[in-house]
Amino acid sequence: MRDIGAAAVGATAENEEMFGRGLVLMVIPETIVLFGFVIAFLLLGEIPGM
Repeated sequence: MRDIGAAAVGATAENEEMFGRGLVLMVIPETIVLFGFVIAFLLLGEIPGM
């Protein structure tokens, strides 16, 4: 993921309009990790009421 951040910073330095795309490309992997944690807790039965 560090490589994605470096590429996003480089692209933004060359063209400020690329900031939004770089931000989205950095957020997507983090979101997948959070979904993974939620699924793991659901499978373990640690979240009551779900």
